[in-house]
Amino acid sequence: MQIYSTANHLRNNVNTPTASKTKQNAENKNVAFKGNEGNDSFKSIYEPRKNSPVIFVHGLGTNALSLKNYYEAAQNAGYTINTENYDNIAQTGAIAESAKEVSSDTNIARINITKKQLDKIIPAMKDDTVLEKYFKLDPALSDKNKKTLTGLIKDTVASVNKVVNDDDNSEPENNFSSQIKEIETNLKDQIKDTDLIKGEKGSKTHDLLCSKVAGDIIETVSPKATMIAHSMGAFVTNTVALNPETYDAGHGLGSILTLSGALNGKKMSATESLVARKYDYDEYNKGQQPLTREEELNAAKIVSRRLEASLRKGNAALVDAHSGSDFFKKNIKGKQVPEGVSLVSAWDKKDRIVEPNDSKIILTDENTNYHHVEVDIPLNLEKDTHGLTPNAAIHLKIAARPDVVAGKFKENMINDPLFATRVLDARNNEGLRYIGLGILKNEEKKNPGFLEEKGLIFKLKEVAEEQLPFTDSPSYTAKEILSNLNKN
Repeated sequence: MQIYSTANHLRNNVNTPTASKTKQNAENKNVAFKGNEGNDSFKSIYEPRKNSPVIFVHGLGTNALSLKNYYEAAQNAGYTINTENYDNIAQTGAIAESAKEVSSDTNIARINITKKQLDKIIPAMKDDTVLEKYFKLDPALSDKNKKTLTGLIKDTVASVNKVVNDDDNSEPENNFSSQIKEIETNLKDQIKDTDLIKGEKGSKTHDLLCSKVAGDIIETVSPKATMIAHSMGAFVTNTVALNPETYDAGHGLGSILTLSGALNGKKMSATESLVARKYDYDEYNKGQQPLTREEELNAAKIVSRRLEASLRKGNAALVDAHSGSDFFKKNIKGKQVPEGVSLVSAWDKKDRIVEPNDSKIILTDENTNYHHVEVDIPLNLEKDTHGLTPNAAIHLKIAARPDVVAGKFKENMINDPLFATRVLDARNNEGLRYIGLGILKNEEKKNPGFLEEKGLIFKLKEVAEEQLPFTDSPSYTAKEILSNLNKN
């Protein structure tokens, strides 16, 4: 697979004056990274279902290289990689500006992937049999439903091709995902009038499953983006996901993995955070132990209002990310990612830069597309700190250990039936559900009776009953698992 630099592909492949101007000063280059821990374990869990581009968003004071182990792990698993240095994030610039840049880069990555998909799909449209195989249509479908689906697929491909090759669109990086979303919505409405989905037409379940069929066709033609984001980059990415009308790429996201991201906002003020971290750093360099949370807060309180105003002026991101800020109240508070998008929030239980509670979304029956992964990554003070405080090293360590995060996700799927049930819920992105089912399928092979012991048979039956018309759908996979159970 390829590693993309958005800046380079924007200049080479999106031939618009506005697009070229948007990133003309970018310095990032195409890079292949060497060395990573746990690539095999990551690949076995996260092998892609669709050709989804993966967008990486780093945090404050760092650059794209801080996530290099995730780049390599994702690349080895078969994903197409998009890398960028986000100077505005690194320099604590305003969240709105960073979100705009991330959205633009995400759209351009989708445009490039879509062009490659169209190059493969358009020739296949000459033969319905070839087209059916490419879109993995269930061979058991009736001839009538196959004809209906192939007709809808051809119309969708034509519509997407028109968007991609619209020479009159001067800002594709700012409107691509909303245009594709409109095609998806129209496709869903057409599917509602067919017999492709069983069940009561007009019901919530029927509507959701029609959305999934439409989404599957769209993801084959124009794959949605997978986001992996650390720290402030996670806050920026969450902002994009929650505000698609402002940040267009929010219409084109599939799964999001946040690493120590303050999804609930920071509870400390911008000043408290900055000064506490600086004070902690000074104390550590004197050979003393890192400050406790209470000591950090007390240290911050000695700062004058004048210094606080100065810091606030120069560190917009930390102000925006505060849970009491106007930005947070307008763009984050009370919002959740829509159905069809999955968000996995991972954090280290020892992290004191972004507290675990700042990363935890309250889980309810209404947001089953949110998931928690808590890790505990060992820290070697001699090898891992590199002149940083232990707190800072812990916060950064999660950005270097995809094997631990992927392994913990797998462990949760196997050991926690509630976690597994949430991942398999229909509100989730189909790609994440597919990954979850793969984990359960493999575990059942190794330990026969596992699924029954964990009480997951009922959920598998529920997924299988969706009966989506694709052989790579979660419903088809669930049906296979149940069939194998019956054979044994």
